[in-house]
Amino acid sequence: MTYARIEGVKCPVARIILGTASLGGIAPTGRAERLRRQRFLDEVLSSGGNAFDTARVYGLGASERTLGDWLAGTGSRERIVVITKGAHPSLLTLRSRVRDRCVREDVERSLRALHTDYIDLWMLHRDDPEVPVAQIMEILHDLRQRGVVHACGVSNWSHARVEEANRFARAQGIPGLAVSSPQFSLVGWRRPPFPHTVSLSGPNGREGRAWYCASGLPVLAWSSLAAGYFSPGQPGRPSRRPAAYRTDANEKMRVRVDELARQKGVTSAQVALAYLLAQPFPVFPIVSTHRAARFQENALALDLHLTPAELGMLETGSPS
Repeated sequence: MTYARIEGVKCPVARIILGTASLGGIAPTGRAERLRRQRFLDEVLSSGGNAFDTARVYGLGASERTLGDWLAGTGSRERIVVITKGAHPSLLTLRSRVRDRCVREDVERSLRALHTDYIDLWMLHRDDPEVPVAQIMEILHDLRQRGVVHACGVSNWSHARVEEANRFARAQGIPGLAVSSPQFSLVGWRRPPFPHTVSLSGPNGREGRAWYCASGLPVLAWSSLAAGYFSPGQPGRPSRRPAAYRTDANEKMRVRVDELARQKGVTSAQVALAYLLAQPFPVFPIVSTHRAARFQENALALDLHLTPAELGMLETGSPS
């Protein structure tokens, strides 16, 4: 594992972050399953994975509770980076919850579920362009001043709104957004898998990628492997491509990825992650798995260095 700094987060952050959206389900789990999940998290931490991404909405709070129960027993809180998100739109009405009261309620609920008195990195889960960035940044600044949140970011914001927010922060002399978390993978989607989401992938993400390159703001890339698009199939059963990413262009991309992986003796997922890690701005891919061995396998992408020619071949089919 290798690590990098995120402004406001006190310890170095693993460049490969474990996503825990499916770590806890709505249905009650038995003791054996709870122990299995705790062993899994122990193994991820032992392999160097110190950063865990969750959200208040995942499993209606079950993901945070599972992570929190494990966190309470580790005795290693100071070296673990807890990333969570809140103020997601209402699941019933889809109405915006980017409001002071909703933010504070979600932060307090997250603190209780995670059994901690601070969150290393807290992110707004969606944007509401009708809410002025000045109001949002003042709410986030208050959370930092209270010490319940060490750093703040946003998920699924346009780069224009991120720039506006950080411009306001600079003018006020307060900390800006430390990170942004759009979807980013080697393949672009043909349709967003979730409402009001933002992607840096593919030709449509070119302008956004240029902005992050110029600003240097770290990107926490969700769905970095395109919802399993680069996962290997089981013997006798080919991998099923997620519908949101199933396009002719992506299938051609997959062929190029598979060929490069064969040449280098690595997995296709490692090539796809190495592409993100090779970007000219800091990218922290978020990967989701239930197996520690798979997390460790994905982390080997950190040792895989792609040449400019290989990056060009992946993107366009031509090395130039």
